[in-house]
Parts: sequence; structure tokens; C-alpha cells
Amino acid sequence: LGIPGDVASALLIGGLMIHGINPGPMLFVTNAPLVYTIFAALFVANICMLVLEYFGMRLFVKVLAVKKYALLPIIVILCSVGAFGSGNRVFDCICLMFFGIYGYFMWCLRYPLGPMIIGFILGPMAETNLRRAIMAVDGNVWAFFQRPIAVFFFLAAILSVVVTILQNRRGKDREKG
Repeated sequence: LGIPGDVASALLIGGLMIHGINPGPMLFVTNAPLVYTIFAALFVANICMLVLEYFGMRLFVKVLAVKKYALLPIIVILCSVGAFGSGNRVFDCICLMFFGIYGYFMWCLRYPLGPMIIGFILGPMAETNLRRAIMAVDGNVWAFFQRPIAVFFFLAAILSVVVTILQNRRGKDREKG
């Protein structure tokens, strides 16, 4: 349905949306050649990875011996070159650094990365559909609460947030006690 359930599918949907492809139930109808080309490419990639892993296993194990202080600067440089090369703008490198630092602080504060990525992907779609719905009811927000199904989903959303907060508080109390 075009709704990602985890980080990997959110990234895949984001990549499709960047290229102007609308993910959802009509993906196979509107873009069938592209979808089947992706399937074929994944099949060939799996076979290539099997061969490479079989013959390169000894070499790949040696890569694990490389220290982080040598490997991380190389990764940062390659990411910066890729960000700059995609659009030939320094702004892309600045965005890379900003979101890298932002991600690091999220990691330090133990915020999960998955919900943020899913929200980043679903945010524009949710905003567009909310705007359409508000225009359909002439700006009357209370019209959303006149149907029992809508009220049920709204209450279920509130209940899930409250239950999650209570479970987190109980978990913290158990750690302290």
C-alpha cells in the first residue's frame, strides 16, 4: 500500500519517490517494466554476491582487522565525495554533515532511527492528504470526528501513545528500583 513497515522499505519507497515513481498498489500496473527490471537486477546481484563471498571470504575477514580510526575518515570522505558529486553543490556536503551530527546525537540519546525515517517518508504524503481532506469538508476539522470509524482510529492512536509512555515510565522505574 506504499506504507513502509521498517527502515529498509522506507528507504526503498523514498528512492522510488525521488525518481517520480508513486509506490503503492498500482506500482506493478503503471511501472511494470521497471519493477521487473529491478527484480532481475536483484537476482543477478544475489548470484554475483554468492560468487564474490565464496571466493573473497578470506580477504573480507582481513577488512575487519582495520581499526576504526583509519576506516571512519575514509568513509566520511567517500560520503562527502558522493554527496558533492550527486549535484555538484557544497550545500549537499553541508546537509550531509548536519544530518550526520543530528544522527549521532539521536544515537547518543538512544532515539530510534526507524520512526524518524518512516516519518520523513510518510510526512509529505500525510500532509497532502490532510490538506485534501480539510478542503473537502470546507475547513471544518470537527467533520473528521462525526464518523464512528474515524473516532475509533483517533482513540486507538491516542491509546497507543499513552500505553507506550506508561510502559516506558514503568521500565525506567524498574531500572531505578
